[in-house]
Amino acid sequence: MPRLSIFLLAVFALSAVPSFAGEAPATPDNPITKSIEVLVSADARYMPDRKNAMSALAQNPEAAAGPMLNALEKNSDAQARLWLLLCINSFEDMSVFRSDSGKIVALLKDENFGTKYWAIKTVARMKLPSAMAPLAELLNGNDYLLRAAAATAVGVIGGPAAPVDKLIELLGDENMIVRSSAAESLGELKDAKAKKPLIAVLEKEDESLVVKRCAVIALEGITSSSFGIEPQDWTAGSNAIENDIKTWIAANR
Repeated sequence: MPRLSIFLLAVFALSAVPSFAGEAPATPDNPITKSIEVLVSADARYMPDRKNAMSALAQNPEAAAGPMLNALEKNSDAQARLWLLLCINSFEDMSVFRSDSGKIVALLKDENFGTKYWAIKTVARMKLPSAMAPLAELLNGNDYLLRAAAATAVGVIGGPAAPVDKLIELLGDENMIVRSSAAESLGELKDAKAKKPLIAVLEKEDESLVVKRCAVIALEGITSSSFGIEPQDWTAGSNAIENDIKTWIAANR
């Protein structure tokens, strides 16, 4: 499935779930099993069938969690796994999946892009420390979207096992999205060793304002010292913030 289709599918599916809240699944006998069958079925081409199944499962979290994780582990079809991960992300309380979360963490090594991407999103939302090692491996991957998503997830999960040195290295990544994600995560982790590398980002004349803004926010989090830059200043261009950045660096280097 093309990546654009994956993202559109995900956005549409997740945004549609609340509108079906309160609807009962169409199959009265064994509703959890039947809903999962509908969700992963290749024959369920009609979108409302899947949306109703997602809503039914999300309304019965305790009963649905185990069967959903078993289906996630046993079903090798990429589209089926994608729908299961999207459904898991529609749960308001994802703690019901924690007892057997290894089945989700294992998908961080899946060969399919969509499965791997949504597995990253899922472990981040669940804040699973057990996902840190495979996430660190993804930071070295060839796909910039996966590198960026993994970098964000590392910052969200946090903890002593977070690969701070690798995130610092990613501040020099060829892709702006990855550099921004790495800077944001370093700000979340608040590790003092990231201070000088983040300052170096701000001193790069050819760096994008997007990355510099992420670096500023990160440094403010690490040092508890404000740059005094207002949100509207960023839209005015680099000249509006240049003096504030230089002043802050001189005082905080």
